Amino acid sequence: MRRIFLFVCLCFLLPIYAWSVSDDNKAKQIADINFENGTVSDNLGNVIAEALNGASVVSDDIRQGKVLSFDADLKGCLQLKGDILSDEMTISFFGKREDIDPNANWRMFLALYADDGSNIYLTPKTSWGNDSYIVIDNKPYSTYRSIAGEPLENNQWYHFAIVFSGTRIRYYVNGELSGELETLLKLSDFNISKIFLGCNPETSYSMSGRIDNVKIYHTALVANQIVALSKDEELPEPSVSEEGETAYARFSFETGLEDDMKNIESSSLNVERTKNNVRGYVADIKSDSRMSLQIGDLMKEELSFSFVYFKDQFQDEDTGKVLVRFQGQNNDEAVLVISQVVSSHAVFEFKITEDGITRTAGKMTANPLYAGQWNSISLVQVFSAGGSPYYRIYLNGALGKQIAGYTNKENPFSQIDFGCGENTCTGLLDEITLERSSLTSDEIRDWDAEFCDFSEFTVCVDQKKQTIRNFGASDGWSTQFIGKYFPENKKEHLAELLFSCDTLSNGTPKGIGLSAWRFNIGAGTSEQGAASRISDETRRTECFLNPDMTTYDWTKQAGQQWFLEKAVKTYNVPDIIGWQNSPPVYYTVRGLGFREYGDAKSTILKREHFNDFGKFLADVVSHFKEQGINFKYISPLNEPQWEWNATSDGGVVSQEGTPWTNQEVSDVVKAIDAEFVKEVLILSCLLQKLAL
Repeated sequence: MRRIFLFVCLCFLLPIYAWSVSDDNKAKQIADINFENGTVSDNLGNVIAEALNGASVVSDDIRQGKVLSFDADLKGCLQLKGDILSDEMTISFFGKREDIDPNANWRMFLALYADDGSNIYLTPKTSWGNDSYIVIDNKPYSTYRSIAGEPLENNQWYHFAIVFSGTRIRYYVNGELSGELETLLKLSDFNISKIFLGCNPETSYSMSGRIDNVKIYHTALVANQIVALSKDEELPEPSVSEEGETAYARFSFETGLEDDMKNIESSSLNVERTKNNVRGYVADIKSDSRMSLQIGDLMKEELSFSFVYFKDQFQDEDTGKVLVRFQGQNNDEAVLVISQVVSSHAVFEFKITEDGITRTAGKMTANPLYAGQWNSISLVQVFSAGGSPYYRIYLNGALGKQIAGYTNKENPFSQIDFGCGENTCTGLLDEITLERSSLTSDEIRDWDAEFCDFSEFTVCVDQKKQTIRNFGASDGWSTQFIGKYFPENKKEHLAELLFSCDTLSNGTPKGIGLSAWRFNIGAGTSEQGAASRISDETRRTECFLNPDMTTYDWTKQAGQQWFLEKAVKTYNVPDIIGWQNSPPVYYTVRGLGFREYGDAKSTILKREHFNDFGKFLADVVSHFKEQGINFKYISPLNEPQWEWNATSDGGVVSQEGTPWTNQEVSDVVKAIDAEFVKEVLILSCLLQKLAL
């Protein structure tokens, strides 16, 4: 009976979820929303798609079709609901922010929203700077992480892809990896109930813009697939093997002059392997040397070619010498050639000769090759949407030039030469690598870091150059909840990881040995609850001062106090620092822990409470001194140059904070000093922790 029942269930489910049982190598697409029929719906029928708050389908000249437009004032957006989430997942879409949109911070292009206030969202701009960001904010786990990406211009279409693979998130813009992060949390650790594109209408962070071609996969797509999506092309097979190896050929010279992977043929004349004290065995190219790689028709497709190069000194006579040459038919060629020698470095240019006509990408003066050190050189062949090749040339991990590629697609360059007779640029070669894909700029930088960043250093331990006063960390904000709610054994282990200087029997450190600990002296926003208008409850803080502004409750901030006591009494951490984001809310102009929308950019501390604020800090320090905990420093002004304000009338903020003018800094420090003198407290005042 059990077997029959199982068979019936499978027969029933199979037609509905046919997409989910395809070949393991195929991407499992669950949503396709492109607006071309003038409506908002999932073409696959798996996801409920709905345009909210006036979002509407319009024609767009750049996208050459229908897109969804939304307005910030109306909080317009696209909402997706249904069985969408998977721990292996890719979200892909095109989007642009309108010129009419206020260039404000923390607007949302994409938001994965949970009812507990947790969010994973893409924002075009933050108060941290002009970069775009993916922000991962999990309330139950008190986790707040971010991935920085490239800055986004208004009124310009971009392709975005966010790839979730277990606990790792990768963020792509226009087909290139902008950043990635190990979050320690899977998507299933978030109680995501909805996905919004355009804005999260549950918040005040709305924006005006357009989106198009939303695709969702229950597969963590790889780089070549993301590139295809960014070009509106069909999804190809993944180009990365199970081991993650994309290299097709590699010459490491450790065992010989041949391809380690035995995929391409090569020949060499008067090329010697020599032992280098930094890199091991390398190839020595002299004026009579030649090393040729037979690459066949590899350049009919995407290709990345990289190697590292060393030369003791560049001479004037090196001008015009060729470092590497690509050979085609009928004397067609492309060469990387020295065009200028300046002091200790050489300036290169890339030239293509086709049908007797030479084109050049120009001198790469901003990216020279340096004598006396290893340099990396990469050429990446990319194909445009029309199928025409072009080359990106990188020197030492940085993009130097781009140039239209060799147009003979049927008979591309089939041979790569190092050594060209009397025109040879001599030197040492290592790690010649060919990859059958177009590496992104980030991947080229990674390649450079892995294979080129070899340097020799002499450490003189007997010469003291500077003193590092301490190595520290802050308790804001998660220690309040860990210290209050976690089991004792887990808290003890975390304290050991933070503060211990001991080692195991095998020499492994038990902890990172912090020598400074910053204790956040709370402002009282936690007691206010939602009325605090701080959206993240884990960033609200308790205050020792009672509302009567006279008495204290020293049981507050119990979780933080647990870690503070461990730091001082168990692990003897020498430097304890008390710091504040906001004065107690009882002392502020609006009874809030931040600057209200529209208020002048000055401190939220009432002028008549400057001395009271000083006494409050002195009382806190005196209390802990009686408990055997001595604050060595007080840091009362945290990042005073920031705005620390709501962005709309009655809007919410993410944490406590207040700006301070120079005059206010002077006045409040004098008030604090006067109160500390009364209490005979001797400690240093760290005036400001500036944001970088």
